[in-house]
Amino acid sequence: MSALRFAGTAAALLARTNAFILSSPCLVDTLTSIPRQAVHSLGSSSIRCSSSDTSGVVFPLPFTELPYRGASVDIRSLENLPSDDKFLELLSRSLPIMVAQDLNSCWLRIPTHRSAIVAGASSQFGFELHHVDAPAAGNDGTIVMKKWLREGAEDKIPPYPNTQVGCAGLVMSENNEILLVKEWSGPLNNRTPSAMWKLPGGLLDAGESFAEASTREVLEETGVQCDYESMLTLWHRHGLAMHGISDIYVVALLKPRTESAAITTDPAEISDCRWMKVDKFLATQKHPLITRILETSYGLKKRDEGSGDDDAQYYADLVHAVGGGERLLPRIVMKEHDVRFGTRPAIPTYVGVPGGDGSSKVLGTP
Repeated sequence: MSALRFAGTAAALLARTNAFILSSPCLVDTLTSIPRQAVHSLGSSSIRCSSSDTSGVVFPLPFTELPYRGASVDIRSLENLPSDDKFLELLSRSLPIMVAQDLNSCWLRIPTHRSAIVAGASSQFGFELHHVDAPAAGNDGTIVMKKWLREGAEDKIPPYPNTQVGCAGLVMSENNEILLVKEWSGPLNNRTPSAMWKLPGGLLDAGESFAEASTREVLEETGVQCDYESMLTLWHRHGLAMHGISDIYVVALLKPRTESAAITTDPAEISDCRWMKVDKFLATQKHPLITRILETSYGLKKRDEGSGDDDAQYYADLVHAVGGGERLLPRIVMKEHDVRFGTRPAIPTYVGVPGGDGSSKVLGTP
């Protein structure tokens, strides 16, 4: 404990010394062998420091303060890339300053080709693997490690995001047709069409909005260009076979730019695609997600099997009763609104608002 107090006192003394140097231009000017940018700037909202080996003095690594008082060190951002051993030496000098400045965590962003640093950061300083970023333009991937700096306090760093986000498009035409696809299933040498008709969709790309993702997926899978109107619903499930992660899947309401637009499927993913009248879907199909949307959002409830002889006529009458011969409109939709905290950028926020005439009656019930 006394050793920790000594380390903390020494770090605090170094911090005060650096702050004094920064506030004394005449003193900095006399230290011609030490670049001004090599002096650690403390107490700012974006904490940055630099390293220099001038006159045998080693200064801490650059780091930028993250939300919740985290310090991020990105090896790629260093002007003079140090060797692995040099980086670990600079890291050892940076950590006490971060602790003295009451930072909660330290993060290392390590290019995969510098992975030798991982072993040293782990064995010497107790860093743990947090996640690995996939390769992107200009880099070969990044290993991200973290260290909780508040000794004796619970580690509050959340795990890497464990939820994938997908989006489907419910394309509703003016003629009350919906755009449906069947995917391929089975091995490549013996593929068969999936049993159910479903909505076109897929996972969001990094930085995509629901509007961008849903229209892109529909275009890629069916060749139909659409305009985004609103969000209809979403599901949230857990324990997917792929790594046991969770899944959020959003269904967006889209409108085709051309009525009954020509279809051009993606043969690698889609085995079939067609426009289907809503009344025919209700009479012949059982996809649970689409059925739920039609019932809850549009008031089109499927009746129990065997409760009538002519399903086709029953559902044609139901669709006409709900839509009045016009394009079907959902009763409730989620529209995008902006939420803003002070001067921060606006956050797209989805709020339920009436759609269509706002009726709350579910038609087709006994």
